[in-house]
Amino acid sequence: MTSFLHSEYGRPYSNTLLGTKTRSSATARLYGSRSYTTPNRQSRFLTPALKTIAQIAVLSGFPPLTITLVARVVLVNGVKYVAEKQYLDRYTCKQMNTKTVYVNSLYQYYSGSDTTFTLIVGEKGVTTEKSSTHGHRDFNNNSLLLDIGLDNYFGI
Repeated sequence: MTSFLHSEYGRPYSNTLLGTKTRSSATARLYGSRSYTTPNRQSRFLTPALKTIAQIAVLSGFPPLTITLVARVVLVNGVKYVAEKQYLDRYTCKQMNTKTVYVNSLYQYYSGSDTTFTLIVGEKGVTTEKSSTHGHRDFNNNSLLLDIGLDNYFGI
C-alpha cells in the first residue's frame, strides 16, 4: 500500500531545496517536505463467492469499478463475478506537504497542504476511492512563496 501511495502521489522527502530568488542583497530559499501517516484500516468486508459485481457493490457500498480494480473477478456469459471469498479493506491515510521560505537563513514564510486519501485494498491490488485536499491557496506557486518571503524580510 505504501508503494502504491509513493508511485501515485510521490515519495516522501524532507527539507529539499525547491527554488531560490534574490532581491537586492537577500537570497530567499524555498524548502519542501512531504510525509504520510500510517494507513489506518476503517472497515473490512468479506465478499461472498460467486456474487456479481453489482451485488457486491450493493452489499459493501463500494463502487463497481473499485471492486473490479482490486478484487479477483471472473467473467461468465458477459457478467462479472467475484471469483472467491476475499477481503476488501478501506483505509485512510494523510499526505502532509510543507514549504518554508528562509531569507538569508532567517525564517520568513510557511505554506502547507494536506491530502486525505481513502484507499481500497483487495486481493488483486489497491486503488484510491476518494481524496480531499486542504491547504493554503498559495501552496502551488513557488515563485509567489519566494516573493512573500522576500517581502516579509524587507518589511513590505
